[in-house]
Amino acid sequence: MARPAARREIVAYLQVSHQVSVSRACKATGIRKSVYYYRSRKDDSAVIDALSNLAELKPSRGFPYYFNRLRNDGHNWNHKCVKRVYNLMNLNLRRKRKRRD
Repeated sequence: MARPAARREIVAYLQVSHQVSVSRACKATGIRKSVYYYRSRKDDSAVIDALSNLAELKPSRGFPYYFNRLRNDGHNWNHKCVKRVYNLMNLNLRRKRKRRD
């Protein structure tokens, strides 16, 4: 299943190459017209700045530490928003397992 952004590109390609309407291209790709016209209004710049500052200070810490620090600093972002940005920034750490001898 392709993400909506990829499907928007497919709809635009169908419009240009096959000269079809938006309605017909959306129906062919299986998305609704509202999904095609939807533009997100999320502005995560403040969350990105705060997470990048914390990652520079404490690079070996994980998401729970960063989220609690942000909450203690007075930011009122919920964990879903912070986790989404955390994953987009590729800050999720690889879990290291103990080696057995």
